[in-house]
Amino acid sequence: MSQTLENDGRQLLEAAYRQHANYVFKVCIKFAAGDRDWAIDRTHNVFLQLNDKLKTLRLDEELRPWLRRVAINECLMDLRRRERRQRLLRMFGRSEESSPATPQREVALKRDVIALDRALGRLSAKQRMLLGLIYFEGETLTDAAKLVGVSKGQASKLRQSALEKLAREPWESDR
Repeated sequence: MSQTLENDGRQLLEAAYRQHANYVFKVCIKFAAGDRDWAIDRTHNVFLQLNDKLKTLRLDEELRPWLRRVAINECLMDLRRRERRQRLLRMFGRSEESSPATPQREVALKRDVIALDRALGRLSAKQRMLLGLIYFEGETLTDAAKLVGVSKGQASKLRQSALEKLAREPWESDR
């Protein structure tokens, strides 16, 4: 019985993909600034989300608007993640160049990510959580403070001391 439900779900997903993939891609490409690969990745992510929601959606009338809404959200969330990453890199005197990636640049970026991960690991749990909420999740200081369970003033002090600690960390790569 479960094999039949699984096959039905796969068939529904395949049919939805055949019918709506071009539409979802057209929504995503509007956000992509000409980057077809990025738009294709976002399109695939939308259909992965559809796979997770197959049992709860009605696939007749509400699918196309649902796909559009999910596609827009997927694109906006990825653009926000990129923007946060840029802000974080600028905070430490780094920036991603628009030039094509070279093997040396890729190695340097990986070293920076490893160094940042180690540096974050030396912060207190509250500092890590606070920085993650603000710089990676896009929360305001006030909202992040509530989620961490501290006052806004305490959150401000935690953020400032965390940034000062991170600024003292050795950053190896030269770009």
